[in-house]
Amino acid sequence: MADKYGDNLAFNWPDQWCDADDGVQDVAAPGASDTANLTFNSGNCTLTGDVAAIVKLDMKQYGPPYAGTLAMSVYSINASGDLSLAGTITGDAGAIIYGGGDLEVDAGMSFDTDVEIELGASSGGKGINTVGVALGPLKIDAAGAAYNLSFPLSCGDFELAGGTFNFNTKAVTCGSLTISGGTFDMQDETLTLNAGSTLTHSGGELTSSTDYGATIDAGGATVTGVTASKWINVTNGFDGGGNTKLSGLTALGPPVGTLGLMGAGR
Repeated sequence: MADKYGDNLAFNWPDQWCDADDGVQDVAAPGASDTANLTFNSGNCTLTGDVAAIVKLDMKQYGPPYAGTLAMSVYSINASGDLSLAGTITGDAGAIIYGGGDLEVDAGMSFDTDVEIELGASSGGKGINTVGVALGPLKIDAAGAAYNLSFPLSCGDFELAGGTFNFNTKAVTCGSLTISGGTFDMQDETLTLNAGSTLTHSGGELTSSTDYGATIDAGGATVTGVTASKWINVTNGFDGGGNTKLSGLTALGPPVGTLGLMGAGR
């Protein structure tokens, strides 16, 4: 595995990368066995196509973090290992950063919320550390692995398709939430859905540590067909029917504000 260093370049172009952080552009773009390093010295970087396979994307390992702009347009980066993000990342809808390990974000970075992050480790415990930086859409499809928060998470639409997502005593704020697989473990914390969002549960498990320990602020959404394995408190949510172990949903229709209790009562 080789470390390759960017220097004011088009990410995909051959012979624009360096084999040291010295500005001498003399090696090919990173490949499936390489780590792509963007350092404080790197300058701006532009994607001109998808980056099919690298090991890691590291933007904050060496001294001060990356301070330039990674401009992704509609293209994607696929890393089999960790993602360490810094500087400014811009992109349009359709741009995706894939990672197969930990996600770490520099506190001073600017992240374009059109850019999606997808995490897909295959084993072990992995971390998500956003240090207060709001992300765009987030998807976790990590059968055999568990992702644990080390800082409260704020993101766009969130999908859990596989693996375990643990709140780890941190709150989560997101757009629409889709649970299609894996285990979404709130661990007696609070989930806040942005106004106008939806909550969809088509597979996997929605749970918490204790009955009535966790709260979902549904953002005014109508909640339908959500099954929890522990009783979960719901505020600002309307009962669309078919829900199990959600307490505090408001009945649809008149009289407005009537409280209902879904599932087998408390």
